[in-house]
Amino acid sequence: MRAVAELEERRSQPREALVADLRKPDGDILALGADGKLGPGLVRLALRGVAAAETGAYPAEIAGRTATSKTDDPLGQALEEQA
Repeated sequence: MRAVAELEERRSQPREALVADLRKPDGDILALGADGKLGPGLVRLALRGVAAAETGAYPAEIAGRTATSKTDDPLGQALEEQA
């Protein structure tokens, strides 16, 4: 890894097993603590996995983002990248 961005990019690429698992649930995915140290990467991974699963699902809403409503927050950036 040459940079943090490269590491984050590789860590957020879903493997086929995750994509297959994300095809199974019939409901929402909730990421608690999504604005913590690992949260933005986890959200990015989940969004990419859901997109790769091609289920037609999409990020419907982000609830309770009082502490992360700024445009420069990592979670917001992760979501905007996948929009």
